Amino acid sequence: MLNRKGRSKKEYVTIEDKSINPYIIKVDEDNYTIAHNNKPEQGLYYCTTLSSALKRIVRLTNSSTKTENIKEYITNYDNMLNQFKESIEVWKKLSL
Repeated sequence: MLNRKGRSKKEYVTIEDKSINPYIIKVDEDNYTIAHNNKPEQGLYYCTTLSSALKRIVRLTNSSTKTENIKEYITNYDNMLNQFKESIEVWKKLSL
């Protein structure tokens, strides 16, 4: 199927998880697109790796919460990244 620019329509996989809510990640052969889960057709950010997409979501999520000081911000950021790293490690073990 061709889109309006004459290119083939891209196939993609959608990653939805409670840890990245309210965002989703759409994966295609070129990039990882971050979108809001209530507007999946509208990409917010385009990343070249899953790691950079997850880091962007951490920054987006962390910036939407009120933070009292820099130490709290860094702690929240690190906690969220560690949750993602744990999920990725579990996935790696399951895929072996």
